[in-house]
Amino acid sequence: MKISFYCIPLLLLGLYSFNGHTRIYYGHMRLSESHVLPLQIQIQNNDFYIINGLEIIPLQRRIVPNTDSIDLVFPFFNSYLRCKIKRRTMVGYWQNLQKENYRIPFFVEKKKNKTTSAEVSIQGKWSATFSTENNPYSAVGIFESRGSQIFGTFLTETGDYRYLSGYAKNDSLYLATFNGSHAFLFIAKINGDSLNGVFFSGKHHKTNWIAYKNDNAELQNPYNLTKVDASQKVRFTFPDVYGNFYSFPNHINKNKVTVIMLMGTWCPNCIDEAHFFKTVRDKYGKDQLEIIAVCYEVSDSDEKRREAVQKMINQNKFDFTFLVAGKASKMLANQHFPMLNHVMSFPTTLYLDKNGNVSKIYTGFYGPATGVYYENYTKETFKLLEELIGE
Repeated sequence: MKISFYCIPLLLLGLYSFNGHTRIYYGHMRLSESHVLPLQIQIQNNDFYIINGLEIIPLQRRIVPNTDSIDLVFPFFNSYLRCKIKRRTMVGYWQNLQKENYRIPFFVEKKKNKTTSAEVSIQGKWSATFSTENNPYSAVGIFESRGSQIFGTFLTETGDYRYLSGYAKNDSLYLATFNGSHAFLFIAKINGDSLNGVFFSGKHHKTNWIAYKNDNAELQNPYNLTKVDASQKVRFTFPDVYGNFYSFPNHINKNKVTVIMLMGTWCPNCIDEAHFFKTVRDKYGKDQLEIIAVCYEVSDSDEKRREAVQKMINQNKFDFTFLVAGKASKMLANQHFPMLNHVMSFPTTLYLDKNGNVSKIYTGFYGPATGVYYENYTKETFKLLEELIGE
């Protein structure tokens, strides 16, 4: 339920009614002394939104008792923007409750955004490598220019980096995304058909990356990354959000096609996939298809893990079976699913036929930000489900 501003003395908060008007505030989050992540907040009819590239994220207002601040709460993740609002400015910090003592300050102001001409084109596909000390990984950048802005994302073998936006000026590229779970900033020097840069994740993590223009760039097929031991059946027992134990297989799943998602509420790719399976549920109902989400959560207590999953269910109106398996750990997931050669990503999705045999396994998820990749995924998935249901 949204709370009206008028239950707070306007003189105390310095708030104004924006009813009937749309106002856009531009600014930044300060990741470090030398690096900031662009931030855009829109207020329309007293409703607040984060503008994240091509994505618009509604925020819920919440009063902070005995203060001159309000919280703008993200709908899908356990985080919020705490801010003080005046006529032309908003100042505060992003609090990510999924991490201990994790705050990043921000400042935005009402002004016209200065558009920057796209002086250099990075249109198309790029073969990229993100290099950590011991574990470099491959990616594919897909970008398009729209006027002065650049939109796109990076594909990896564990998912995509969702909605990136930014610009290229002189010999420099700037791309960013902020969705309440991740605050990503990509900067790079442009040298012809190559990019050489640094990737910042929040205020602590950074890694180097390089990319080369390559219209034929591709990663491994997500269906080929995780294998199953056909001699072992998929079996597990986990509690649901109420603490009641659920075992698979059972009479509910008998003679049904079953989709099992290994996921977490902290994972944007997982939320994107769950929204896709919401459309799958709408098409097939419960008689032909069972959907089970096995959640691995960042919280340390069982109670908080169940609360996080229940919040996600409520806010998204998901109509699946949700189970709470434990701490967010691929090692733990490997122990729970020994019939798989590994769990290398959240999400990982298993498609089981009516006899409980694994037909296919999809590692990671290419969501709506990936354009044609997402379109192809949806077509392939519906085709697979039609085949399994028709057997």
